[in-house]
Amino acid sequence: MTRLTTALVLLTALLSAGAAGASELSYAPINPSFGGNPYNGNFLLSQASAQNKFREERPAASSGSNLLQNFQDTLTRSLLSMLASKIAETSFGTGSIASDIPYEFNGYSILVHDQGNAMLVTITDPLGGSTEMTIGRFVAPAVPTP
Repeated sequence: MTRLTTALVLLTALLSAGAAGASELSYAPINPSFGGNPYNGNFLLSQASAQNKFREERPAASSGSNLLQNFQDTLTRSLLSMLASKIAETSFGTGSIASDIPYEFNGYSILVHDQGNAMLVTITDPLGGSTEMTIGRFVAPAVPTP
């Protein structure tokens, strides 16, 4: 009888194990950067912002000095842009620029030397280093007259 009971228990265990089913694992991304639903983006960003423990420290500076610094930077950029335009116009033969006169901007010195068929531009920084550029002149090909 013990054999019969053991055989029945074993047979029941084997039959019930076959009835259990398994399926494939599937992955569905959540983050929209990796293919997830784009509507999750705002939620994930708000959660990350709420958990962020680091705050940007901004220096306390008076607004007057910032305005003056911004004005000086804007003026310097404008003057450098005009100087670059004059050099380009001169290289294409539509303008002229004073040669061998240093232009000074915030410690930088820019010297344009006209060499006839090219211009040599020397830029000297406040630490004494210098960079030289040779800019050739554009000569339009002569159009033969019939």
